[in-house]
This record gives sequence, C-alpha cells and structure tokens, in this order.
Amino acid sequence: MKSKEGLCSKEYNYTLSCDYKYVIWRIKEKQGNLIEKTSYSAIFVAKPYTAAVDVTERRNLVYNFRSLLARNTKGHLISGIYFPLLNDGENYFTIFYLDNGIK
Repeated sequence: MKSKEGLCSKEYNYTLSCDYKYVIWRIKEKQGNLIEKTSYSAIFVAKPYTAAVDVTERRNLVYNFRSLLARNTKGHLISGIYFPLLNDGENYFTIFYLDNGIK
C-alpha cells in the first residue's frame, strides 16, 4: 500500500511472523530527494485487542512518563495528556488537542 502527502511518500508492507503471533509492519519513507528511511514495527495479534487504554498502560511500563493519546485514521495525534514521573518534587502535566488544524 502506498500513500503520499506533499513531498513525503510512504510504502507500507504487512507480513505475518513465522509463528503467526505478530504482524510485521514495514514502512519505507522518502521525503523529496532525501535518503529513503525504513522502519519496522511488530504488532501482537495472538490475543484479542481489549482497549486503547490497556495498550497505553502496557507501553507506559517502559517509559519514565505516562500518556493517553488519541490518533486519527492516518495515525496523526489529535489529542492527549502526558506527564513525567519525576522525583524532584515538581508536578505538572500537558494536555493538547487539535482544533481545525491548530494545536
């Protein structure tokens, strides 16, 4: 599958792992005449999807901040809340949202 937005073109390729537990998602991205960049992601599919909050909570286990994000169908962020886990006594968080293309 291919997509193009302005000067950026992306090519997506999905394959199953040998044990059928993961979908391997490859993205080839090229911006104008720059060098092509390839990235890979693995999506676990052996169990049913439960909820976005459950997935976010698991991802948060490995980062030193917490977040809950919403994305549109193209994967672009449209809103969210996040905050760092700090031991320095400072407490703060960030909320953001997209309103008519303005963050």
